[in-house]
Amino acid sequence: MNDTCWSTSGVPRSNVRDFWLDAVRSAINVVDVRIDDSDTFEASLRQRRLGPLALSHIDVHGTQVVRRTPSIIARCDTALFSVVHLRAGAGWLRHCGREVAFRPDECVIIDNREPYEIAIVGRGESLSIHMPPDWLQDQVHDVRRAVATPLPRSRPWARRLMDLMSAAYSARSEDVSADLLVEHFGTTLALAAAGLGDETPPSRNGFQSLQMTLAERASAPNLRAEDIASVHRISARQVHHVYAAEGTTFRSELMRLRLERAHAMLRDERFRSVPVDEIARRCGFSDVSHFRRRFRQHFDTSPGALRQSEGG
Repeated sequence: MNDTCWSTSGVPRSNVRDFWLDAVRSAINVVDVRIDDSDTFEASLRQRRLGPLALSHIDVHGTQVVRRTPSIIARCDTALFSVVHLRAGAGWLRHCGREVAFRPDECVIIDNREPYEIAIVGRGESLSIHMPPDWLQDQVHDVRRAVATPLPRSRPWARRLMDLMSAAYSARSEDVSADLLVEHFGTTLALAAAGLGDETPPSRNGFQSLQMTLAERASAPNLRAEDIASVHRISARQVHHVYAAEGTTFRSELMRLRLERAHAMLRDERFRSVPVDEIARRCGFSDVSHFRRRFRQHFDTSPGALRQSEGG
């Protein structure tokens, strides 16, 4: 078994997105990638072939959104399933009528014959196993029912599945039998996925779903409830109703997300040279004085004081 590696380290900033997009397409499949803050984005990908399967380790520093759209699928019909385990970080997945959060204690099956959208916010580390459909369908009965349904670590076989992926990644290639790993992985995945798909998919227009969309777009200036509503094909009034039912409002959640993003950037060494006013702009604030006032109210300190306390 040979490992193949890609890294944005040393790549000129102007070429980082194209380099990373080519790496993901070469290693996994044809997708589109949107990168936030490309001037600080860093990523690496290491892939190990295991017979008919491939094991990918991806480490990303910076928010990215990966999309496989109907037009991409029409142009590139390479069929592939993946089991994705986010080992660190947070994000979300939209796929096959479901919208689910990505958590480090879960893994999920993705069918790239169907459109999907994956977002990893901030720093994220993942392990993925990529499988041809014929192989997977021999292992898992009615695999379609298991797609886009989180497999939590609380399920014993799901825990063993994630541990197996980690062990296969950490082992020296010369110490691993690819044939045995493939056989063991197929059995473990079948046991982990047993009984999945019986649950009712979460509502596309529920609070969690709206929050995922809001988190993705919170940095856009002048964002309105109407903008979120159009994504979900509902009215702005319905958006406000969903937030009210949760005891909050659209505006307060938008403000909280923007302030927390600014707080994280001010503490991040990669943004030490970025002026506070520019961080405010990147987080969606058009009025810097308003940003500073709301930041102090929320965190009981000023942006400058927080940065100074972090050694900047």
